[in-house]
Parts: sequence; C-alpha cells; structure tokens
Amino acid sequence: MERVGKTLKKQSFRKVIIYFLTCCMVFNTSLPAVLATPANGVFKVGTGTINDNVAGGDNTVLVNQLESVIEWGSQGSGGIDTSASESLSFSQASGLSNSAVLNRIMSGSATQFDGTLNGLDMRIFIVNPAGIVFGDGAIINVSQLVASSLDVSNFHDIATDVTRKMEFTDGAAAGSVEIQGVLDASNTGSLYFVGKSVTNNGSILCPNGLVVMAAGNAVQLGQPGSNVIVTLADLTADSGNVVDNSGTVGTVSEPVGKLVLAAGDVWSQAISNVKKVKIASVGSIGTDNLESINAYSNGGSDAVATVDIVSGGDIYVDDDVTAEADAPWGFNSSAAVTIDAGNNVFIDDAEVWADASDGVTNTATTNITANDGAVEVTTDDGYAEVGAYATDGFDNIAKVNITAKSLDTVNPSSAYVYLEADYGEVYVGAEAEGAENSNSADVTINADYDVELYAYDDSGVYVEAYADNNYGEYSPAVTNDAGITVNAGSYVEVRAESDSDADIYAEASYGIDNSATVDVTANNGDVYVEAYNDSDAYIETYASNDDESNTSNINITAGGNVEVLSYDSSESTVYAEAEDGITNNASVDITAGADVRVQADGYGSYGFAGIEAEVYATDGTNTATNTVNAGGKVVARADSGGEVDIDSESWYGSTNKATTTINAGDYVKVKAVGMGLIAITIRPM
Repeated sequence: MERVGKTLKKQSFRKVIIYFLTCCMVFNTSLPAVLATPANGVFKVGTGTINDNVAGGDNTVLVNQLESVIEWGSQGSGGIDTSASESLSFSQASGLSNSAVLNRIMSGSATQFDGTLNGLDMRIFIVNPAGIVFGDGAIINVSQLVASSLDVSNFHDIATDVTRKMEFTDGAAAGSVEIQGVLDASNTGSLYFVGKSVTNNGSILCPNGLVVMAAGNAVQLGQPGSNVIVTLADLTADSGNVVDNSGTVGTVSEPVGKLVLAAGDVWSQAISNVKKVKIASVGSIGTDNLESINAYSNGGSDAVATVDIVSGGDIYVDDDVTAEADAPWGFNSSAAVTIDAGNNVFIDDAEVWADASDGVTNTATTNITANDGAVEVTTDDGYAEVGAYATDGFDNIAKVNITAKSLDTVNPSSAYVYLEADYGEVYVGAEAEGAENSNSADVTINADYDVELYAYDDSGVYVEAYADNNYGEYSPAVTNDAGITVNAGSYVEVRAESDSDADIYAEASYGIDNSATVDVTANNGDVYVEAYNDSDAYIETYASNDDESNTSNINITAGGNVEVLSYDSSESTVYAEAEDGITNNASVDITAGADVRVQADGYGSYGFAGIEAEVYATDGTNTATNTVNAGGKVVARADSGGEVDIDSESWYGSTNKATTTINAGDYVKVKAVGMGLIAITIRPM
C-alpha cells in the first residue's frame, strides 16, 4: 500500500539553455546606434496633423477620428525613437474620447523609446516587427498602451469594439519587447507588451492598472475590463516564446491591479505588490521558473486578490503562492488561488493558500487541479500546505478543492492525490472562524484513482476543516458547518508510521447550530486507516457548544474492504463526537462491499483500534449511532495488549439513545489473543 513519492523533475539545464538562446536573440537585435527623433509619420487611415522631427522637444499628433493608422518611416529611416528629453504626444479632436491610434514602424530597426508618451484618454498601439525597447526613465501617460512586435490583425474591430479580443499574428520572424529600466506608467490604465519574447529587466509602475506580458507566434488577448485576459487556447507558442519577468512590477504603496504573464515558457522572480496575478504557460512550469507569488488587496472598497496559474504540462511549486484580501468593514473580501495543470501538480515544501478577512462576506478558495495526472503535496524535513482561511466577517466561507483526473478511463492509475511528510508536516485545510452569522469550511479531494495520506519518521499529514468562533470577538455565529469529502476511484489510505500522525478531521463549534461531517468514498477499492510504531491515524468529527444543536457525522463507503488497523503502541480510530448542546447527534456509518476489519496489536505494550460514536451532554437529548455493514465478513481482533472498540455511547442527557448495528453478508468474528481486549458496546447513560 506504500508509494514512494515522486521525485521532482528538475529542468534547470533545459531552462538555462533556453534562457541563453533567448538572451542571444535579444542582444543581437538590430538597435539604432544613435537615438533618433520621431520622424516621417504619415496617416494611412484617417486624417490629422503630425508635427514630428522636433529634436529634444515635444513631437505632436492630432487625430480627427476614433480609428487612425499612422506609418512611421521607411526602410532604414524614421520611426518613433525618443531620447529622455523628447516626447511624443497624441491628442484627439474635440468631441472624441477613447480613440485608438495604430503606429506602424517601417524602419526595419527596433524602436528605442526613452522619452515620454502622452495621450490623455487615448489607446495607443505601437507595432514594430523588429522589436521595441523601453529604456530607463521612459514615461507613459495614456489610457492604454499596446506595444507589440507581432501584427495586430484586427485593429479595425478592436478600435470600434472594446469587448473584442485583440488578435496578434505573424510572430515567427518577430523581434522582442523589452523593459530595461524604470517604466513609469502611473497615469496609465493598462499596458500590453506582446512579442516573440518579452523581457522585463526593469521596474514597471502602473498603480491599480493592468500589466500584460505575452509571448508567442500568435496570441489573442482580452481588452481591459474583460473577465478573462488570456487562456491557453489563446496562445500559439512553444518553449522559444519566453516571458522573462526578472524585474519588478508595482510597489508596496502603489500595487498593480493585475499582472498577466502568458507564453510558451514563463519565468519570473518573486511577484508581490500586485492584486491579481495570471500566469499561462503552454509548456510545463518547472521548479526554476517561478519564485514566490503573493497577491494582496485592501483599501476603501471590496478587496479582491487572485493568483491563477495554468499550464499545458506539469506545474512544480517549490516556493509560496498566496493571495490575501483584507477589506474594511462594510465591504467584502475575496481571495483565490488556482493552480491548473494539463498534467501533474507537484507542491514540495511550499505554502499555497488564500486568506480573506475583515469584510462583510469573506470568501477564500484554493483550487488545485491536475487534468491528466497526479497532485502531490510533499515535504522532507519541512512544511507544505494547501489552505483556505476566512475570518472575522458577518459570513466566512473557506474552500479547498484538490482534483486529480485522467484522460484514460480504462486505466486511470496516474490520477492520484498523494500527501506525504517525512520529518515534517503537510497540512491541507479550510478554516472559517470569527463570524457574526455563519462559518463554512469545506475540503474536497477527488481522484480518479487513489487518495493517500502518508506520515512517517516523526511527521504529520493532516486534512482538516474548522468552522468555529473559538477566538472571535463576536457573539456565537448562527451556523458553523465544517465538511470534508474524499472521493477516490480506487482506494483511500490514511497511514502513520514511526511516531507520526495522519488524520482527516472536521470540527464545528461555538455556534447555535454546529455540523461537522466527513464523507470518504473508495468506489472500486478499499479504505485503510493504519497506524504503526507509536503513531496515530484517525478519521474524526467533533461538534460542540453549550445549549445549542450539535451534529457530528462520519460516512465511509468502500467498494472493497474497510480496515482500521493499529500496531505497536499506536491508535487507529474512526470517531464521531457531539457534546454540550440541547440536541446532540453523533453517527458513524460504514459500508463495505467486501469485509470490515478492526484490529489492534499491542506487541506486548498497547494498541487501540476503534469505530466509535459518542455523545456527552447534561440535560440534553443525546443520540449516538454506529452502523457497520459488510458485504463479506466483519472481523474484530485484539492481540498482545491491543484493544478494539466498536461502540456507541450517549451520556448524561435527559434523554440518551445509543445504537450499534453490525451487519455481515458472511459472518462476524470477534477474537482476543494474548491480553487483548475487545468491546462491542451500546451505552446510553
């Protein structure tokens, strides 16, 4: 039942080669030896006035219509190159707004823009197949800038319809687009940099704006305001089409609203000072592609922070990926992290989480999807996490979804979820706490093949959901709901070895209505809860609060066997508990297509294995139900100081009810050997 964790696939050598070749292409780009002045501009679509060739001063363009196309220069001369002291200023005739100007550079040389580009309430497009370079100190003051070495093939459509996607083509022979120093676009709403390759070695300033870097042979991009700027289907690219974000975007005091990186291959240093991040790579995203990513949003309105990473291949995460939203009271907070791989997702010694707090409604969601492969969350002497946290609102909602799918419906064995810790801790959890009205925390794990939790060598692997007001400043919430769903096409295993812990645990408490539920399904295989050598493995639910309603449920369904096993001073349990309310209900329901086996072997010391439903309350109505159904046999065995319990207990209430039901299609066998103890108990007290 063991699986050795997958070794992370290092791709450093390949990346270095690609990066070297990309740099070679960049630095061999034909740049002008001496900076020129904007010159030789001619209207090809529309009319207006061009006052160019003003060396060291302001070169101006007035357009008379919503859509204009200007050609600058001819082979070997002309263009819109500027020095730091020069500017190129666009204006529009009276009565016009949001007009679009396409500037085609015909010189055959890359554009070097070191000056100032002005165009109040205007959309400025610059297309130069030879490439575009923004030098240190360049200033952009326009509504929207699109700088591309690819052709804009549908300019007429997007000039008149801002909802249409921009279509960029003819990138096979195109040059690169570079940002070499500080690019100040503080008064610009959106920046689009599109090329065969795009490199940011500088610093892009665009407060609350949209910054897009996209590389490909053909690219489609949504315009500002679109919910989706780019998808993998919008990219025609390969590993030679690189976006390299080695520079910075935004500042702490003036973060960028949204950053989009899209290419055949994406590289980036640490990303912060951004509210929303979208990364799309046609190829795999390796361990050396991305450093830490943090999206953060706060301020005087709804706070929205998102990180969305999508890849056509594998995604390797070995640095933190987080989203934080913190809204002032009266507004809402929403934080989301999405990792979506065409094949596998590997998270190793890294934290991936979303945190939403302080709003009226706080919603935190983390989604991890392997569309044709596995999801592995692992650590070796460290810490790995996939989490969602929603706190201190009127309503708090936290959700974690992990999905491993296979395109092979006959043999989906590559589509598994594997959580492993060796001398460390892996935590997968949703926590909703501190609400005035409701807390909802849910973890859902789906795998076409199997789900495994494996902790060994003084480690812990935890899948947990908490919905409570344990530390909140407010009065008890009306409802607390904590739920965990684990669904596997084959088997589910919770295993701890050598002084370790592995658990699936849901808790709801300190509310008027508290509900904690765990559902585990192994459709065509077994469910194992196993502990070895001073370890603990358990599936557990807990619901509690004084004078309220508490419900604690565990449902386990297996197409094959259900086995709860403990060896050598260890404990393995399936345990539901509800306490302290006016009405308390705890239930365990186990259904196996084959056998149910509960066994503890103390190896002369102590061991415990149990399936238990327990309720404790004073003057309440308490109901404990434990049901075991096996298509085959039910076996309870205790060896060498081990103890096995299959019981239901209801204590101290004004009305107590406890029911234990065991049904076997074959037979029930109970055996104690060598100081072993077995208890099958029904205890209403």
